Amino acid sequence: MKSSKLLGRYVCGPVMALSVSFLLIEASSAANITKLFLTSGQVDLAREVVRLPLHRGRLSSGETVWFVLTDVSDFDTSRKMGLTWAPSLSKAKDLASTRAAEMDESNNFTFKLGRVDFSPVQTLTAGKAPNFFPPGLARAGSVGDAHYSPLVRVANRMTLFSTLP
Repeated sequence: MKSSKLLGRYVCGPVMALSVSFLLIEASSAANITKLFLTSGQVDLAREVVRLPLHRGRLSSGETVWFVLTDVSDFDTSRKMGLTWAPSLSKAKDLASTRAAEMDESNNFTFKLGRVDFSPVQTLTAGKAPNFFPPGLARAGSVGDAHYSPLVRVANRMTLFSTLP
């Protein structure tokens, strides 16, 4: 199996590791933030926490899914929804590694396919001393099915979003 398929299939859930991509800052320290690009979230600098809105969507089968939006390829959509504008996402529109969705006038998503199983228990065991890396055991706490991808192509809006399950 190609590494790109592995990446699309297995999703690791530690949001703290990804939080760096949620905030793009123009200054070198959090105390000097001058521009916040992801305005849909609430930032608590004292606790170094970002709280993002959880969106409810559905699969075309009717099953409810939950997700977080972080980036979008369209500038106007980024302004309206408080997301980070990432025009380079549009380069992924024709890739097989994106999943298809439709969005209604109320910004509700219906995904064609792709679900995440959150039942596995995340496990990380240090490797052998003295370096402890690579890990002795690493198992993701969530696993995407063969159709899951965090890159979502919204067919009826010609827009790409980056999501977290």
